Amino acid sequence: MYADYAFYSGTYAGTAVSESDFPALARDASNFIDRITFGRLKTGTPVTEDVQLATCAVIDRMHAARQSGALEVNVAVKTENNDGFSQTFAAPGDVRAELQADYTDAAAAYLLYTGLMDRSVST
Repeated sequence: MYADYAFYSGTYAGTAVSESDFPALARDASNFIDRITFGRLKTGTPVTEDVQLATCAVIDRMHAARQSGALEVNVAVKTENNDGFSQTFAAPGDVRAELQADYTDAAAAYLLYTGLMDRSVST
């Protein structure tokens, strides 16, 4: 895991996640960071403070998604009309894609200029 609770609550100043909920979220966020950095951190690239901050930002977004129930439902309301009560639902794939984009945006705030998210391969 790329961040511990002491870093989350101290340096990052996170308050949304409890210490008991932190380990599972940190594991999932670290796996997500590995995905968007193409596994570079597992192959020797140093874990910097930017990586830790990005992990914490993703933890907060994952926690918010869990709190909103976005992860427990198969569909989400896409549009709603109160007058005639009509609803349009988003497909599960759309919900997942929106969550992934949200997590990526959170991490990119810290990782964008580090080269870790660059798709190029160095030799």
